Amino acid sequence: QRMRLHSAIFELFGTLWEAVSNEADLLSSSAYEKAELAHQIRNRLQGLMGQHFKQGADAQRHYGIDDIAAELGISVSHCNRVFRNVYGISPRAYLSGLVLHEAKL
Repeated sequence: QRMRLHSAIFELFGTLWEAVSNEADLLSSSAYEKAELAHQIRNRLQGLMGQHFKQGADAQRHYGIDDIAAELGISVSHCNRVFRNVYGISPRAYLSGLVLHEAKL
């Protein structure tokens, strides 16, 4: 009986380990997708700055985080949350830093 009990416990541990491993794989792919989304947001913010300063974009046209989120098909809050998780600052703070850097140049 003791051997059967040990066998059942090891089988239970094996099943639990398999479940935890599958969960970890899903989380890591989700983290990759979020990082990729944050990089897309960053690239669009940088493109926005390049367009605004180098091509002399119309000052009346407001293009910002709301428009980027809409283009990517996500909500503004999700855009902010993903960007902050990857870069540690909000997209607006990042954009302000880009503006300040370009103004200094």
